[in-house]
Amino acid sequence: MAEAYYPENSEVRVYTFIEKEISSTPVDGTATEFVVSKDIANTTKIGDYPLPDKSTSGELEAIRDVAVYFRLNGVDTLQEDAAIESIGEVTPKTIKFVTAPTTSEADYVIVSYSHTEINKTFDVTEFSRGGGSREVESTVTYGGNYIDKEKPQEQIEISLTAIANDLAFSEAVNGTTIETTTEVPSITIKTSTGGQTRTPKTIVIDSVDPLETTNHLMWVARNIKGTSLETSAGAEDYYEEKATFKCKPTEFAEIIYFSS
Repeated sequence: MAEAYYPENSEVRVYTFIEKEISSTPVDGTATEFVVSKDIANTTKIGDYPLPDKSTSGELEAIRDVAVYFRLNGVDTLQEDAAIESIGEVTPKTIKFVTAPTTSEADYVIVSYSHTEINKTFDVTEFSRGGGSREVESTVTYGGNYIDKEKPQEQIEISLTAIANDLAFSEAVNGTTIETTTEVPSITIKTSTGGQTRTPKTIVIDSVDPLETTNHLMWVARNIKGTSLETSAGAEDYYEEKATFKCKPTEFAEIIYFSS
């Protein structure tokens, strides 16, 4: 088991997240392979291919790379990982089930996943995580008894400080980046305009024990949205930006894994 992790041995990966895309493959009781529109990213890189979330009887137990649902009569049910044979092995866009879903189980197969990795390892200089508090409120009754009420868990907040050199964090706050090559010949223009629809991200902070390189400490935040972006620079320094993101507690995981 790992004894220590150091930030200098970390990798920072940012992906675009798609929430609950309807697979283009119809449910007919015979199809086992269902296709989505983008190549599914292996965000955790724990295995050779993306892993489905670990779940039992529709209840999420652990976040991995992909959440797969059956939608029946407008209700989405998370599928058990044991029901999914592979993700991204047949083609990078394909989820394959052990048994074909029937029309009595699902009208559609729905997939939440990440795609298009941007590696920010050599840009990020600082990382912090906060939020996620789970308060307990106690009421004292006659007889000296206590009634505890558990408050909902707060959103998770992640802040990344980085050298500013692209629009990856800007579009997470301001809106989707538009790229054009026709406005001025031979020049590519990328623009992130404020007030546009934000692009949800997946952020992975992956740290390796320098003594045991198979031991990893990882933070995964999916469907996380940028809430603020601050830019600063001294006259003799580089441009630096601090991006803050928030996500639901159910979209965040802290993972430790190691090889025996």
